[in-house]
Parts: sequence; C-alpha cells; structure tokens
Amino acid sequence: MNPAKNAVTIDGKRVRADRRKTPATERAGYCVVVLNKPIGVVTTLRDEHARKTVADVLPKVPRLFPIGRLDADTAGVLLCTNDGELAHLLAHPSSRIERTYHVRVSSVLTPEQAARLEARNVNHGPDAHTSFDMTLREGKNRQVRRMCAQLGLRVVGLTRTQFGPVALDALAPGATRPLSRAERDALSRWQSQTATRSHVTKR
Repeated sequence: MNPAKNAVTIDGKRVRADRRKTPATERAGYCVVVLNKPIGVVTTLRDEHARKTVADVLPKVPRLFPIGRLDADTAGVLLCTNDGELAHLLAHPSSRIERTYHVRVSSVLTPEQAARLEARNVNHGPDAHTSFDMTLREGKNRQVRRMCAQLGLRVVGLTRTQFGPVALDALAPGATRPLSRAERDALSRWQSQTATRSHVTKR
C-alpha cells in the first residue's frame, strides 16, 4: 500500500504522506546559476522600454529567470533558476537570507553613521568618498540606498557581493557560472531546513 495514494489509518487517525520536496539543487532537470548582473541591466526578462535585461546576458538553454531583483544601477550576485519553488523560497521576505553589499558613498562616513548601518571594512578614500560592506536579511526595493539617504549619505556605487552562501568572487560583469559543490550543498541544506520548518508549522 502506498500512503501517498491510499488512506492509511492508525488508531482511527489518518496518516498523511510527507510531501516535502527534494531540494532543487538535487533534482534532475533543474538548474541554478550565478550571474554578475552588470550596471544598466534590468532584472526582468522583458522590458517595455527596450532596456537591456538579464535575459540578454543569461544562457538561452535552459530558460532561466532571476530570483528576486537588483536595481538597474546595482551590480552583483543574482541567482537565476528554472525552479519556481526555490525562487519563491529565496525571494520571500520570510527567508531572512543574508545579502551582503559593497557600498560607496560620496562623503566621509562618521562613526555614528557606520554604527547605524552596521558597516564593516570601512575605507575612507583620498577623494572624500567612503566604501564599506553591510549585510541585510531583507530584499526590499532600494533598501540600501534608502537607509543611506536617511543618514544623509548619497550612494555612488553599489554591488551585491554575496547572497546567502553564494559569493561574487572574481566573476566578471555579465558572466555566469554554475554553483560550486559547496554552494549547492549549502543551498540544499537551507532549502531542506526551510521546508521542514514550514511542514512543522502547518501541522
């Protein structure tokens, strides 16, 4: 008897099949690649204003779509896949997956501003610009720029250097690469844990 197809009961209570799915990184036919999205490219597959889109820089086969969004004037790590379940999990606000950015602003960053932004690796350049890294657990629209603007800082350069376990490293703008084995394993663990938490919560 197959509990996924037949009604099985124990002490009068129905036993339901565990419908948690195998992580996309472990399923045949599914693909995840890392794109270093260049500045000026919009994170969509079509654009009514005829701007360059990620579809123009992604491989044509298999047909991939971006997970979440990056502003046109923001570069860096953008995961692309053909798996809707994984895309939904990673892009959903509840994922709380870490996103790390390298930020360049047009003025000197004060200690107070650095503390508010939880800035790391702060570097004051000779041209009065400042670069630093910051990490967020949400992917709200233009969040880094809005946080900086609230402190009187103007962002002049922004690159997402890491999305969860996936780092940009030396990937050239507009180039793609497959996930490394370590990245696949880390994403699979994260997806399995997320599915388990969701399964337990629904009970």
